[in-house]
Amino acid sequence: MYKIKFLSWFFIFVLTVNFLSVNQVLASHTSDNYDDDYFYVPANARIDAFGDQWYCVRGYVESDDGDGCEEVDVPDNARLDGSGRTWVCKLGFKKTRNGSDCERVYVPAYARADIFGTRWYCQRGYVLNENGTGCERLIMPANSHLDGSGKNWICDPGYRKHPRNESCQRVLRRDY
Repeated sequence: MYKIKFLSWFFIFVLTVNFLSVNQVLASHTSDNYDDDYFYVPANARIDAFGDQWYCVRGYVESDDGDGCEEVDVPDNARLDGSGRTWVCKLGFKKTRNGSDCERVYVPAYARADIFGTRWYCQRGYVLNENGTGCERLIMPANSHLDGSGKNWICDPGYRKHPRNESCQRVLRRDY
């Protein structure tokens, strides 16, 4: 078992060293003066695992003509996404209509930004106003409290909602 482990680690080491040396040799020939044995690797590019193609590093994308790597233009208040090829707006900002920049998300009083920071919602006990631009306090009648969502009210125990008006009426108990 010891020999098998040693041989497997040795095999992995040899493959890794060979891959790194091939990668360094191929990457070292990045000028216009190259032989048929090598291919051109542009600046800001690396050779893939198979050693027969190149790819652009994080923050760069392949140029339109396909012979180089161009830097990704990241606007203010944005960052590279996980792939490193495009950008996303930072928390509290959203893409403009034309998609070329990031603008601050307006959050009115008594509101909070959502977890992505691109939209907002009213805090507990407040509802969206009629024109949809802000939050106003939820009007609650006497003997009521907020429900679980925080967007509506329910009557306290011993009271019920009156069918015609927005109030809570005392429930009469009959003793038999």
